[in-house]
Formats: sequence, C-alpha cells, structure tokens
Amino acid sequence: MNTRTIRTLLWLRRTSQAFFLILFFVLLFQARYSTETLDLAARDVTTKTPVPLFFKFDPLVALGLMVSRHIFVAGFALSLFTLAATALIGRFFCGWICPLGTLHHFFSHIRPGGKRLRRACTDRERYIRWQRLKYSILIFFLITSGFGFLQAGLLDPLCLLGRSLTLAVFPAIHFLITRVIEGGSRLPGLSIPMGRVCDYLENHEIIGKTVFYHSALFTSVVLFAVLLANLFYSRFWCRFLCPLGALLGLVAPFSLVKMQRDGVQCTLCGKCLLSCQGGRVGEDRDGVSAYRRVGVPTRSNLHQGGVQRGEPLPDPDKGGGEGISKERATRGAGECYLCLNCLAVCREDAMGFEFLGVRDSSEYTPDLTRRGLIASAGVSLIALPFLSFSRGEGGRSRLIRPPGALTEDDFLSTCIRCGTCTRICPTHAIHSCIAEAGLEGFWTPRLIPRIGYCVYSCTLCGQVCPSQAIRRLSLEEKMGSERSRPVKLGTAVVDRGRCISWAQGMQCLACEEVCPVSPKAIKIDEERIHRIGRPVVDSLLCVGCGHCEYVCPVEGESAIRVFSVGETRSRARS
Repeated sequence: MNTRTIRTLLWLRRTSQAFFLILFFVLLFQARYSTETLDLAARDVTTKTPVPLFFKFDPLVALGLMVSRHIFVAGFALSLFTLAATALIGRFFCGWICPLGTLHHFFSHIRPGGKRLRRACTDRERYIRWQRLKYSILIFFLITSGFGFLQAGLLDPLCLLGRSLTLAVFPAIHFLITRVIEGGSRLPGLSIPMGRVCDYLENHEIIGKTVFYHSALFTSVVLFAVLLANLFYSRFWCRFLCPLGALLGLVAPFSLVKMQRDGVQCTLCGKCLLSCQGGRVGEDRDGVSAYRRVGVPTRSNLHQGGVQRGEPLPDPDKGGGEGISKERATRGAGECYLCLNCLAVCREDAMGFEFLGVRDSSEYTPDLTRRGLIASAGVSLIALPFLSFSRGEGGRSRLIRPPGALTEDDFLSTCIRCGTCTRICPTHAIHSCIAEAGLEGFWTPRLIPRIGYCVYSCTLCGQVCPSQAIRRLSLEEKMGSERSRPVKLGTAVVDRGRCISWAQGMQCLACEEVCPVSPKAIKIDEERIHRIGRPVVDSLLCVGCGHCEYVCPVEGESAIRVFSVGETRSRARS
C-alpha cells in the first residue's frame, strides 16, 4: 500500500474520531431544557435531543437488556448495525467511533520524559495475558444480567463517558468559566467586557446556576484513573477492562477484512510492535513473545530469546533462527482496533488488508482459558447473593426515583446508568446514587428535593431515557385527570420540631405557596394560635414533587421532607 493511501486512511481515521467525539460532547451538552420557558403552567414540556440514539448503537447495552429483561428492546435494533459492521471489517467502532476510545487513544500518546522512563515503557504495547480480563468482565455482566442484575452500564464506555461528562466535566468547566468571569470583572477596564460576555453566555444558557452533583467527586476520580492508566499501557481501558470491546472482540475474528502482515516483505524490525495500541502483534500463536524474537531492546528481554543487543537478526530463510516464522499468526482481529499505526510505521510495506484470507481456527476463539471461564462464572455466582442482600428495602424511604420509574427490581435491571436523565432535568433535581441504593444501584438516578424539585408538568427524563427504565409519560399520566390519579413520587411530611410555624410560632407558608397541585396538598391548620397558620400535608393529594422541601427556608435539613411512601411505580412491559 502506497504512502499516500496510508496517509489518507490515517486522516480519515483521525477525522472520524474527532467528529464522533465532538458530536457526543455537543449532543450531551445540548440535552437541556430552556429554563426561560419552563414554568408551572407549561403544558408541553418536550425535547427533541437525539442523545438517546447514540446509546442505542451500543450492542453491549442491548445484549444486557435482552438477557436481564428476556426481551429485545426495539429501540436497540440499531446496535445490530454495529455488530454487522464489526463482522464485516473488524473492531472499527473502537478505533474510529467510540468517543471514550478516542480519549484513550489521545492520552496513550503522552509518553513519560527521560531516557530511562521511556525505556521502561517501551514494552507497554506488547500483548499480556491480563488482556483476557475484559472477557471475564463480560461474562460476569451477562451471568448477573441473567438473574436480573444488570450492571453492564457500570463499565460500558458510552455510559461511563456520558455520566462522567454530566456529573463531573460539564459542572467543572461551568465552575471555571464562572470564576474566570467573576475574577476578570474585578480588574480595571475589564468589568464591562466581562459583563457582556457573561450576559451572552447566560442568554445562550451556556452558564447559569452552578450545580455540584452528589456523586461528582467519585465519578471524576474514576474517569481520571482510567485516563491516567494510559501512561502505563496504551489504551489501558480498551485492552483490559472494556466489556463492549470484549463483545466486539468475539465478533471481529469472523470479519471479512483483517489486518495482515506479509512474511515475505517483513524484516522483523519490530516497529509495528511498538506502535500497536491493542497488543495485537505483540505475541505469536505459540505464546512466545515477538519482542524476544525480533530483539526489540526492552528492559525485560535484552538477554532473552537468544538475541543480544546489537546482534544481527537470524534469517529463517537462510536456515537461522529456529522457531522464527515470518508468516506467524498474531492474536487476531479480536485485539485490533484498526488504528492503522502499523501501516504508518512499516517501511517495507509488509502490513496491509486481507480479504477472506487463510486463517487458523485458533483465531476465532476468544483469548480465555477454560480455567478463566470457570473462574469468571464462579465469581459471578458468588456475587449474586451480595447483590441480592443490598437490594433490601430497609432504609430506602428517602430513595426517590424519577417520575415514571419502573418498580425497583425492574428499574435496577433496566437502567444503564448513562446520566442522560440527570443532564436533561431543568431543576438539577436528579443525581446519581453511590451507596443509597445498595451495590447494585451504583450510579442509578434519584431525586434530591433539597437541591431541586420535579416540575409538575415535566416528563423530560422519560423522553430521553434510552432503555425506558423511566417510562415516557403523557401529560395526563403525569398530572392526572378526572379518569386517573397523577404520578406520585412520594409523600411530604412536616417535621414539627423544625418547622418555623409549628416550633417557633412565626409566620411561614413558603411550602403552601409553591404546592403545584389543585386543590393544594399543603393546607393551613384550621386551629390557629395567635393567628399563625401552620402547614399540614394531605397525603392523598401530595404527589411528592419536592418543591416544598426545595423552598423551605430552614437551614440544613428541611422542615418538610419528601419520603418515598405511597410512590406509584409500574411494572416493565413485556
């Protein structure tokens, strides 16, 4: 393949990576509702954001939902295109489309400085046995999903990046922009320009209320850790942990097109080994490291494999170098991301694409031993009781799910933890759980009324939920009608020991004034002491929106709090 063609392919790959990364950022950033037009009297709170479509191309989520719900969710039929394309040309999704994979690709190019540190990291692209771990993780998720414990969203790359942007990255950028504008406005001569910039950003809703999400710190630490790991091994996440990569790695060996090395042209220079981000060409079929075979000067193999530094390489065509095969097979297409780095560095034109070439049967089997398969299944079965114990209802009275959420069992087995509902919520009421919902409920959404409230006419979270763990409610279902009762998130309870009117005998009717239902669920106690009205909640009328808790002027814990008592949840539709 000529140099010009290789450069064109590299340019296309980089353009594709940049396009889909920016597209994912933009779509998720735009997934918000205009607060200027949002009011309690609004009758049509809708959004047309296409963010859910991005997740519906994810075959891992589709498979997890199919195993846990025992049905195929129609919206995830788009994931079949991803599998079909993988079966055609290999793991192009990982190397050309996946936005998290693009970030790992970028951070993998950051090399440590200094000659000794660079030498210590020269073997980080080689294949190592720990790359089998991602297959064990995939098996764990599939087995637990079969028992109704869907956890694929925890490590799915699209879900991980989506919630990281929503919970940590976007709020951090917003905070920095706000502080820069505030600091610049205090400087002489910059107050007017900074004021205009601030007005422009606020009018276009780029900045506004600064929100710190409940699980932001934990989420940011996870994202920072997986990106930092690329300093030690290229695309650490993709090679060792990504369950979506493992799933695509099972399909990729059957692809019609694959990357192949021409043994006649190859001079065993080893450049492709150091440029391969998936470790695909780092080991022979017989398990002997190719680094030792070709004598690449790494710290671990300078005196191994019969090749010393500075020695000429034995040529198998001339009778030297027993066991060296220029036609040796590699770990196959299951570990190849089609990054084309090997094409770019090969000066002998030995690397190229092969269509329906001769392949060994070992290339079609995943790199997982029988012992590893049994261990993965065993760990999955052992983990099931711990997940079951953490699903108990004790101490969950303050765990309030978004409107339209399925019953807790169905919700936990359907939610993919993508963070889209958190991003779309106009009042920033939806946050992610850490330990409030048990081990199985990590990163599932919950309402925190003290931070934000559920707008009476808003159904946005159900509109953007990709898996429909939050049902798409009609306005009649959400607000109720003569034929049906409104959706109830819980019930508000007045703490008379903290309430200003009850405990201190001072006038305060903030909760009664904002109650959105008609007739109001918060009423004034008929018995008046010194003409001071005291709020009382009618549990039959209360919908648990949390607006009363949000506006309560009592500092610290609110004097009126919403509990999940009386919530209405529906079963998943088969």
